[in-house]
Amino acid sequence: MYSHLNKFERRDIMKKICYILLIFLLALVGCNNDEPTEPETYKISIKEGNYEIKNLADEALEGETIYFDVSADNIFYEIDKVYANDEEVKEGGLGYSFVMPASDVIVSCTVNELDEYNDPNDRLEWGSSVDFKIYLPDDLADLYDKTYEIPLSFIGISSGNYMTILKSEIKSKNEDIIPSDAITIEKQTASTSNSIIGASLIIDLTKVKIGETMLYVKLDSGNSSLKIGTLRAKFSVVPESEYRPETMDVTFEIENNSDVTNGIFINITDNITDELTTIHLDDLENNTYNFKYIVGHTYHISCASATYNEEEGKYENMISLDLNEWQGTNIGGAINKLEREGNLYYLTLTTPNINVSLIIIDKIN
Repeated sequence: MYSHLNKFERRDIMKKICYILLIFLLALVGCNNDEPTEPETYKISIKEGNYEIKNLADEALEGETIYFDVSADNIFYEIDKVYANDEEVKEGGLGYSFVMPASDVIVSCTVNELDEYNDPNDRLEWGSSVDFKIYLPDDLADLYDKTYEIPLSFIGISSGNYMTILKSEIKSKNEDIIPSDAITIEKQTASTSNSIIGASLIIDLTKVKIGETMLYVKLDSGNSSLKIGTLRAKFSVVPESEYRPETMDVTFEIENNSDVTNGIFINITDNITDELTTIHLDDLENNTYNFKYIVGHTYHISCASATYNEEEGKYENMISLDLNEWQGTNIGGAINKLEREGNLYYLTLTTPNINVSLIIIDKIN
């Protein structure tokens, strides 16, 4: 009869019916007594926890049916059991409910912490270089880049999906270790369009502390029905002094297409450790250079030429040079690219044992 009503409308009707029946029964009992018995009201309170209880009355008559709703207060927990005093309360079609006893009631819940989650059937994966540790340098003040990048892989998503808007929900379980507002999403677009084909989490290292937390990431397309996926995993923030980096071999193939012929050098700086490697083209054989690339890091690159003044012991006549930007095909979730920001170029690699092209060109005004 009430199938066309929603849960809350049906609940209100049931409460009214129960209340009328209760008053009627009390009236019948009162007819058989010399003095009428007034229905007694008892209080209802909530024990605080990692849950939220809604639509719960503050008080009720003995025998009255009480309805309410329960949910975990964040995405890292799920409801286990619900209690009214010591009696377990079950969920039905109208939500959770219990019959008010002849005493005050405390409503409480137990919750379960959710485990790590990675659905192999969705389109979202942690990048292949992610080791679930975030390395915090001892001194951030001297670092050019005070962020840490966590690559994400989009499986089976290409420019053909025409995804240009990315909806994201990103949370940290322990806000004291990594506040949620320290995490931003950086989109990666195809080289020939503005279609989004990948992304990274960018952690602001100035806001984090040593310890452990769990990160939750949910991504979907904002301009289509495409569902990307959900990830939940534990991350540890550890001192950089504990860092034992995993490296991969990379070969730089350097080609000079500028008008400058002598004194060219390339500076490659690790954005995390600030370690500098300088490559002098005049010292190279076959214009190749073998490099140990630290997995999960990004490097900024600059190129210039200069002549060395032996008498004064310094370089002079500095000329800045540019490099050709490029981006890999991102097959299998790989992210390989050289992109420019300001006067610096940023190199990101996730594929080991590859040849990386560095093409030097004249400065573009």
